[in-house]
Amino acid sequence: MVAMIEEKEYARDIRDAKIIMARVKTGAEGTIPGDVVRAIIGGAHPVRAWRAHRGLTAAALAGQAGIARAYLSQIETRKRKKTAGVLRALAKAL
Repeated sequence: MVAMIEEKEYARDIRDAKIIMARVKTGAEGTIPGDVVRAIIGGAHPVRAWRAHRGLTAAALAGQAGIARAYLSQIETRKRKKTAGVLRALAKAL
């Protein structure tokens, strides 16, 4: 009985994985690159992890987001909180 339940769950997992992969292939679902995930797990601020992934300097990202480089540095080192508007600008730039 347990084996039948596990087999059914495994089949469901495979079906779900195929659905997700199809959504990724069409662009309806996004993925997060491994280097970004590893950096965040390692303690990097998500903005810094994405900035590094995109190959941007702090000055370049700050310029694109319309904020001071020092403010970006304070966000990335968790010394200063960010506003929703700043987060939107950073997301758009990234």
